[in-house]
Amino acid sequence: LGGWSLGGVMAAEVARQLVAAGEPVERLLLIDSALPEAAHPATAQGRTFHAGMEYGLDVDLQALARMSPEEQLPFLWQHARRLGIVDDRAPEELANRILADLRMLFAHHVSLCERYRPQWCPIDVVLFRPSEVPLRTDEPADRGWSQFTRSVEVRVVPGHHHSMVAQPHAVVLAAAIDESLAEAATTAGA
Repeated sequence: LGGWSLGGVMAAEVARQLVAAGEPVERLLLIDSALPEAAHPATAQGRTFHAGMEYGLDVDLQALARMSPEEQLPFLWQHARRLGIVDDRAPEELANRILADLRMLFAHHVSLCERYRPQWCPIDVVLFRPSEVPLRTDEPADRGWSQFTRSVEVRVVPGHHHSMVAQPHAVVLAAAIDESLAEAATTAGA
């Protein structure tokens, strides 16, 4: 099982439920997935967790979530431009639609993460992290996943949070995933 960003958090919960039901899960592949803030080790230690800033936003996700939609607009516009989703020449109607979709998606993701509390799962994880991180933090390389899983191996691949899953970096990520799956198959067959 695997997932990218919030999809990795969802995959982790699916894996936990499968294992709890007695189903085998050889390995969990997380592609730059961060724990929800409430479960993150930095939060437990009284420090601020900066997931949004690691993803290229100028504020962390929790601060952005507390802003009104009008206050979020400059941050989301800048983020959409950096991702190449929209540029200054985009028709206003298209830009407004893209930003409205981003706001809705963002609000939904933050709501899911605020309510989710991960639980221990006896599973091995491979966490793929991007080599380009706009903000370096003192959080552990495994982003805290080791407190909820049997083991975490961190592999660094080219790109940033969004470009790591797009060409040309997606080829390297796919090869790293293939390698991880082959290793899991070898281990399972041993």
